[in-house]
Amino acid sequence: MRILGLLDAIARDPAGLTLARLNVVIGAPKSSLLMLLRPLVAGGYLVHEGGRYSLGSAAFQLATTIQAAGGLPRMMRPWLEKISALTGESVFLAVLDEDAGISDYIDGVQSSQAVRYWVDVGARRELYAGSAGKVFLAYKSKAWRERYLNSVEFIPKTPKTIMNKAELKRQVERVQRDGYAVSRGEAIDGAAGMAAPVFDRKGAVIAAIVVGAPDDRFGREMDRYRSVLLEICTRVSEQMV
Repeated sequence: MRILGLLDAIARDPAGLTLARLNVVIGAPKSSLLMLLRPLVAGGYLVHEGGRYSLGSAAFQLATTIQAAGGLPRMMRPWLEKISALTGESVFLAVLDEDAGISDYIDGVQSSQAVRYWVDVGARRELYAGSAGKVFLAYKSKAWRERYLNSVEFIPKTPKTIMNKAELKRQVERVQRDGYAVSRGEAIDGAAGMAAPVFDRKGAVIAAIVVGAPDDRFGREMDRYRSVLLEICTRVSEQMV
């Protein structure tokens, strides 16, 4: 709460605040404040110049991300509903948590079929175990992807979970070539998913749309799912321009 208090206080003063002023505003000892301020400066969330603390680029990026994430589900909801209606399956909206290297499921439309696949909103998936994760890996920079591959610890979710860098790289290259990703039984036994990217006006991936289904039905219908998913994702991305 003190970190949030610091950021809020500093954000309210464009000229920045001194340590002495923060001591008064926050009501905490200077020594305690310094322990919070130093890592925030090191992380780029604050800038310390001329004895004053002001917001840094990382803080503005965080604010932009939060604002975009808040509006994204509302903007994308009609498209998710359309894809679900056309495929008859559950459809999800996922975004990338870059710091954690995780796919976050922020919205979804549940299939009306008696046998269906569903992921609760708020669920998180490893990038190596799921179609959305492969999309994010495929469209991030090579440097970011290498950092991820060099740091990730592969943990089996099912017997089909990808467990080595070479195989993950091959699948990411396939996504780069085909424009969509497939996962069959990698995160949950008996469940399959297909994901495609949504691009912003600068060509960066802001989200992945996922069609999820029981694996047996997915195998029979995946060509139809692909056609619907790629067409809708292309239309959505064009509207971002």
